Amino acid sequence: MSKIKLIFPIMLWASLINSANISAATIDFETIPGGTPSDGLSISTQFLASEGVSFSLEGGGNPVLAQVGDPRTAFQGYNLLPDQPAPGTNAGQFFLTDDGVVGAPPLALLIDYSSPVSAASGIILDIDGTEEWTIEALDDSGGLLSSLILGPNNTLDGSATVWSFNLGSSAIKRIRFEYTGDQNVVGLAFDNFSPSSAVPIPPALWLFGSGLLGLIGISRHKKSS
Repeated sequence: MSKIKLIFPIMLWASLINSANISAATIDFETIPGGTPSDGLSISTQFLASEGVSFSLEGGGNPVLAQVGDPRTAFQGYNLLPDQPAPGTNAGQFFLTDDGVVGAPPLALLIDYSSPVSAASGIILDIDGTEEWTIEALDDSGGLLSSLILGPNNTLDGSATVWSFNLGSSAIKRIRFEYTGDQNVVGLAFDNFSPSSAVPIPPALWLFGSGLLGLIGISRHKKSS
């Protein structure tokens, strides 16, 4: 393949990566600064120094970690297994839940920033039935900047619903997650949080770009030999 034929796909790849406003940091809760992830571990300020965010529950208390498998602390997931994400969600072994008890609708989850950001993204697992989550981006005075509603749009237990804010200016000081659905027995399952970027680049896109660069290398090698 000639260099000219490769120019367009490489430009497209670069454009896609740039438009995604990707950040190197994604909090997947598989590692915890200053500690070790475990089922029921309280999460509050562990990511404040490294990522500039702290976690709390509205009305008091802190969210906790949930681990895939028994005991069920967040949801009944894929194949009716406890806290089991569906295949392809890339959720790992740990994610964030509210109080570690599946039951009454959870308190709102709050994420506070030490410095305002322009974008953020993540996933919520297992939104099904009549479950619904309202996510709000708030400024430093508590004013509403933008909101999203994640409704009952998944048919596969344990599947992931992606949410994302990208406001273009650094104004987000808090993100608030409120359960607004009709189902009365529910738990929170939050993961893959990118504190200051929009929807993360899928791994397949990085592999595509690596393949293009590899083709250029092969082309150069053939011409020089």
